[in-house]
Amino acid sequence: MTTAPAYDNSVRIGYARVSTRAQEHQAQLDALAAAHCREIITETASTRGDRPKLREALGGLQARRLPW
Repeated sequence: MTTAPAYDNSVRIGYARVSTRAQEHQAQLDALAAAHCREIITETASTRGDRPKLREALGGLQARRLPW
């Protein structure tokens, strides 16, 4: 039998994206919550190339600072 660590300092950051305002994030948000994401970034973007919130979050992680 293995014992769980006394603490867990990992951070899970989720990203939910839909391409139109007519779509809903809820199914993705539910899945990310079930995965115990501490932070969830949501975005509505109509093109694959333009994802400013994802780009900002990744830039913050690379610089070891979070934008929120």
